[in-house]
Amino acid sequence: MAPRLLLCLLFGFLVSCRSGDPAEGVAAAAQRAQNWLLDNQKPDGSWGSYETLRESEVLTESPNTFAVFSQGSGALALIALLPSCDDSKVHAATLKGLRLLMRQELRPRSSPSVFYDVWAHSYRLECFCRCYHSPFFPDERPELLKAIRASSSSMLALEGIDGGFAYYDFGNVTKTHSGSYSTSFNTAVALRSLLLARSCGVDIPETRIAAAADCLRRCKMPDGAFTYGPNFEIHPMAGPSQHKGAAGRTSVCWLALADCGDTSAQQGLALALQGFRLAYPFLISAQGRPRPHEGYYQNAGYYVFFGHFYALEAAGRIGDRATSEWIAQRLVRLQSPDGSFLDFPLYSYGAVYGTAYALRAMREFQSPQSRN
Repeated sequence: MAPRLLLCLLFGFLVSCRSGDPAEGVAAAAQRAQNWLLDNQKPDGSWGSYETLRESEVLTESPNTFAVFSQGSGALALIALLPSCDDSKVHAATLKGLRLLMRQELRPRSSPSVFYDVWAHSYRLECFCRCYHSPFFPDERPELLKAIRASSSSMLALEGIDGGFAYYDFGNVTKTHSGSYSTSFNTAVALRSLLLARSCGVDIPETRIAAAADCLRRCKMPDGAFTYGPNFEIHPMAGPSQHKGAAGRTSVCWLALADCGDTSAQQGLALALQGFRLAYPFLISAQGRPRPHEGYYQNAGYYVFFGHFYALEAAGRIGDRATSEWIAQRLVRLQSPDGSFLDFPLYSYGAVYGTAYALRAMREFQSPQSRN
């Protein structure tokens, strides 16, 4: 009787997971996530801090790291809140955060080896561009354009000699990073931000765009996955180069190539989504793990909500509603009781960027940006 009872319980669980309108669950989860971001914004308009309850944290090398973590997380939160700015409370919070972000100093590379500021610059630039195109901040457009130009210049200064972008460069002390540690997903996010800046009328040299796109193409695997970076060409069957290890990073790479007009991107996006579904258990195994790359196939916790968001954007891009629903249903199950999403305990910034990625993903599900 026990095995039969277990089977009945399992069947009931599966049915309950499949029943109901997924859009209703996503809408409720998105509202809770939005409320969490509003409730946890600091009086100055920022989110998160350097405080941690862990005995050890990720490598920093410089106090500048906390500033760029704060700016990167804050920019992501602002982008996530932007679609709801027709609500006066959301608009006020977003405007406060945006004005702070425009005032904050553009931090330079923090050390020859560690420069997480590439993430802050990437998402600051995306935030400024999206706010510039938004109807909610007409009075800020002149200042936003100045910020876009300054951020674009900072982004281009971080491009490596191989055309890629990175946040580590161990063993090299050069004005421009050597490219030895360029990563595919870092390059993809930076490239998309530069393309957004171009849409705002900022001159981005075509040679720099082409170099970043070429770096991405060198990471492309025959099965549609992307290696961790160009330096993985010498061992292409390593765990991070397979879909099992790259599921959280592959969609954004294909999206960047699609934005560049790559004719293979449509098929690539479909392969990325297929890989995401098949490799999902390996990706999700990393959620909440306190050490980087602790999951199966060297997945890291900070790929989890990053991966959900870009996979949902990829599904919207090619009109794959079934996969959108599949991802969204799994995403809402990962929400914490307080409304936040946490995939990696990065000081106190983890819940901020995690909730921002998740909210962006849910907004993407609600209003997919299909470009068929």
